[in-house]
Order: sequence, then structure tokens, then C-alpha cells
Amino acid sequence: MIKLGKRFSVLFLILILLIGYLKKDYFNNKLKYLLLSYSNYIGMVLNDVYLSGRKYEKKENIIAILNINVGDSIFSLDIEMLRKRINSLAWVKDSKVNLKPLGQLDIVLFEYIPFGVFKDKGDYYLINNEGIKFKTIEHLEFPNLVRLYGEGLIIAIKELPPIIKKLEQLNLQITKIERVHSRRWNVYPLNNIEYNNLYSIDLRIDNRISLKYNK
Repeated sequence: MIKLGKRFSVLFLILILLIGYLKKDYFNNKLKYLLLSYSNYIGMVLNDVYLSGRKYEKKENIIAILNINVGDSIFSLDIEMLRKRINSLAWVKDSKVNLKPLGQLDIVLFEYIPFGVFKDKGDYYLINNEGIKFKTIEHLEFPNLVRLYGEGLIIAIKELPPIIKKLEQLNLQITKIERVHSRRWNVYPLNNIEYNNLYSIDLRIDNRISLKYNK
């Protein structure tokens, strides 16, 4: 009888485990429902969302990608998932998302800083000073940014900031920079009367800037 009782106990335990496994989604949903109901009852809900660090990304894009509302239960917020959603936005390089007491959600954005517009195989991209293409744009967008062209430009882009700084010291406003044969730069200034027919700038020799003029 004792052995028979043990067998029934083992079978009963296996049956309980099997039911639990088959019904795990049901129990998980029930638990989630109870937590949400409890949080609403005691006021543990999202009250405020604070956003900082935003300069370029549109607010409506951030609101849409978050897909949350004031009044939502704090137990329904997946902080890591919210961060991944925000980081999927074109302008966002990284972000921090923290849930603080009293239902306050803090979001800090770290955005890309556009360095220029890079043309690659007929498409135009915003690019930062590390050579990261982070946003596709139309040709005429961001007219204030220098246009960048040429094979090998991405690899050598870190050479450009000091070059541009030197040119700015000469009061030259650059509109286009071209990488030629992956070994030298052609720099084209804004075509206006102040430059006295200046056509291009030769930077092939280190620590030297050669100015070329139209005939």
C-alpha cells in the first residue's frame, strides 16, 4: 500500500507539473492582470515622462516609438525594451531610461552630431565625424552642411576636422570636400566674390595649404 501511495503521489506531481507547463501562459497572464489591477488600485502608475538631450529627433517620433501613456501601470513598463525602441530612432546614438519613484520615467538621449552629407551610390546620408552614416536624407536637405564625396572618405574622415578648422581660420566657407583616389583631398569653397575667384584648395602636402584660382 505504501508503494502504491508513493506511485500515486509521483503521478499526481507529474500531472500538476504537466498542467502547469501547458497552462503557463494562462497563469502568467493571470499574474500580470493581478499586478496591473493592484498597481492601479494603489496608484502605482506612470505619472510623468521627462525627456532631456533632444535636439534633432522629433518629439512625435519618440512618443510613437514609446507607445506608453500617463496612467499606465508601472508593472507594464519594460525599461530595457523602451530603451531599445528609442535607440532604433535615426538620430539617437544611445539613451538612458530610468523609472524613478512616484511614477516618473526619465529618458536621456545622446544624439548623433551631423558632420556632413555623404553621397554614396546615389544616396545621401547624414554622417558624423567618426564616419557613421546614421540617417538617409534627400539631396537638398541640410544645405548648411558640407557635402562629402569620394572613395575612401569614410576611412579617412578623421583627417577632416583639423583641415576644416584651418580653413575656417582663413575665413573660407567650404561647400564640398572630395576624397580623390583614397589618398588626397579636394576642397571647394563657397563661390562668391569674397574669395577672388578661388576655385579649390590643395592639401596634398602636410602642414601646407595651396589655393587655386580660376583663370
